[in-house]
Amino acid sequence: MHESPRSERAQRRTLAGARRRTLTAAVGALCALWFAGVLFITHGHHPVSPDSLHSAIVARNLARGDGFTIGIVPFHVGRMPRWST
Repeated sequence: MHESPRSERAQRRTLAGARRRTLTAAVGALCALWFAGVLFITHGHHPVSPDSLHSAIVARNLARGDGFTIGIVPFHVGRMPRWST
């Protein structure tokens, strides 16, 4: 017996949707693996030196014409002597 064209189209749509979902899941899994691999490989490496931020701020201020200034407020985790009682 011959199938109707309507059911054949519906079957094709179902297969296309399943392929799309499978492809989306595969790409998502590969992206997650890539991200985890890059984090594992670069673990413990610092992308820039600690003084790079200060050098970049000084360069920006010199380019702006503000002179050789660094406007970073140092952050202290402990208690400040003048605030502690």
